[in-house]
Amino acid sequence: MCRAIFAVVVLGFWGLGACDLNESECELGTKEGKITLSFEPRPIRPMVESTIIIKGLKGVKKPRVHIYGLSMYLGHLRENLEPNEKGWLEAGVMLAPCDDEKMVFALEVLDDKEIIAKTEFSTFQ
Repeated sequence: MCRAIFAVVVLGFWGLGACDLNESECELGTKEGKITLSFEPRPIRPMVESTIIIKGLKGVKKPRVHIYGLSMYLGHLRENLEPNEKGWLEAGVMLAPCDDEKMVFALEVLDDKEIIAKTEFSTFQ
């Protein structure tokens, strides 16, 4: 079972370098510009309610996030993003626990079913 978990986000997919969501918010590129993604609380832990916060996402009719395991199948998390009191978008999520030493997840930011931005993050024991 995963006990001490932290996530490392690999943003090389969009050519923005590496970023660790456990340390700070991270930028992702979209065709409309950059958005900022963060998780609260940090560090990210499985089976603990987390909030994904996205800043700068504009012109999206049905903003959503989709998280799924790449290392192994752990199901799919699909959550609608809702505006918070600051005008940023957020969604509550809970990652599944893992038995492997390293678990790689994909995170997609969507406008309904269209992928706007995508990154990967890993959790480690």
